[in-house]
Amino acid sequence: MTRRKFTSSFKTKVVLEAIKERSSLAELAQKYELQPTQISAWKKCFSGKRWYSPQHDNVDDLMSDIDKQNVQTILSVKALLEENGEHMINQRIVEFGMAG
Repeated sequence: MTRRKFTSSFKTKVVLEAIKERSSLAELAQKYELQPTQISAWKKCFSGKRWYSPQHDNVDDLMSDIDKQNVQTILSVKALLEENGEHMINQRIVEFGMAG
């Protein structure tokens, strides 16, 4: 059996659903054909990363549309995590693609 690889967008989508807690981990795992422990690991990895912080005054000129979309996604996830009482967020996410 070959090891499955997941994109950052897929992981973000799954983690966002897990954070909203509208479905149980078991339901999400079944929906996305994953193990509940995988979703938990992604959620833990996602909330433990550093958040994005621009190093220039006007980064809009330096960023592609995809970069801008990624930053917006990260900021919306941060807001959701904060609303749900997650205290594991330190500062900013640099990347989410590291978790299995």
